[in-house]
Amino acid sequence: MTGEALCYATHANIKGGTQSNTPGTQADIDLLTLQAAIEHFHGLTDEAGLPIVYIPRMVVHSIGDHWMVSQLLKTDKLPGGDMNDVNQLAQEGLRPHLSHYLTDPDAWFVVADQHDVNYFDRRKPRFSNTDDFDTGDAKFKLTRRNGSGWGDWRGIYGSSGG
Repeated sequence: MTGEALCYATHANIKGGTQSNTPGTQADIDLLTLQAAIEHFHGLTDEAGLPIVYIPRMVVHSIGDHWMVSQLLKTDKLPGGDMNDVNQLAQEGLRPHLSHYLTDPDAWFVVADQHDVNYFDRRKPRFSNTDDFDTGDAKFKLTRRNGSGWGDWRGIYGSSGG
């Protein structure tokens, strides 16, 4: 796992072989790519090749995909269709999460309940203040330390978009 991206096409298994948590060809989010992401979670296996259960719960997206994700997850009928077909994605229990911090405007991710993506405070925020003797100005300082990372890639599926 050292040096691998979180969403990667060839995560190595301990007992041989590889698994992917990204599309073979990076693609924008739409009905078919989101369906493929859901099916990915239902086909996951552990290191020994035995089936494991990860339930997808959240679609993380940028403002560029906000309207598309809303159509895919919040409409009872298939978006853009005239056949009155049921939109199964709306029944999957996925919730949208609009992130203003994604740097790629068409990147998107599906995150499972059991993800192992972590953020932690190494040192809680510390606030201090003093007055500058020469100018009389008030000075304020805030310091903190934090970290992030991931332990297991299986709880997330992502694409950098098309």
